[in-house]
Amino acid sequence: AQGKLQPLIERYQQMVEEIKSKRFVLSDEALFQKQLDLAELSNEIESRRKEILGQFKVDQERLEGPLRAKLAGIVQEVGKEQGFAMILARGTPGLMYTREALDITDVVIDRFNKKN
Repeated sequence: AQGKLQPLIERYQQMVEEIKSKRFVLSDEALFQKQLDLAELSNEIESRRKEILGQFKVDQERLEGPLRAKLAGIVQEVGKEQGFAMILARGTPGLMYTREALDITDVVIDRFNKKN
C-alpha cells in the first residue's frame, strides 16, 4: 500500500516545493493552475488512501471473521460446560471489575489452540 501511495506523495511534495520557489515568478493564472493541480493530486492521494484502507478492512475481516466465529463457539461451549450465566469480554464498556477466579481466558485459549 505504501508503495502505491509513495510516488504520489513525492510528486505532491515536489509540486509544493515548486509552487513555493516559483510563487513570485509565476503569473496569477499559472499559480492558480498549479494550485488546482496540487488540489487534484491531493484528492487523488486521499481517494487512493481510502481505497487501500477499505481493501485492508475487507482483507482483515476475511481473515479474522472465521477466527472470531470459532472463538465465539468455544466461549459458548465453556460457558455451558461450566454453568456460567454470562461471559463478558474484558474490554467491554461498563465492565469495571472482575474477580480473577472468574477469568476463563486461559481455558478458552487452550481449547482454541487444540481445535487449530
